[in-house]
Amino acid sequence: MVLIGEPSLYYALAEQDDEFSQLFKIQSHFVEKMDRTIANEKAYAKLLANLIRKEKMLTFSSAAIRRIIEQASRWANDQEKLSTYLVHANDLMREANYIAGKQKVKV
Repeated sequence: MVLIGEPSLYYALAEQDDEFSQLFKIQSHFVEKMDRTIANEKAYAKLLANLIRKEKMLTFSSAAIRRIIEQASRWANDQEKLSTYLVHANDLMREANYIAGKQKVKV
């Protein structure tokens, strides 16, 4: 079982229930943003490529990948950062894939 939320929620629940900390023994904290460096942009692009392969999407152009990385910066609300919350990127890619596939089917 996975509990997702702010650390304060974990501590509040642990304080209310003696068994809680035994059920949820491991805490993980995920960074929501990372620096927007060339190396991180390349790593982000590789991660997007893996998602595309995993989901068997159509091929994305390098320009499309750059636009998704630009959008990740917007999601981070900082031009110098990238959002690490990949659910948004995956949703955007699925929608683009669907629209591109639908256009190919049209005569």
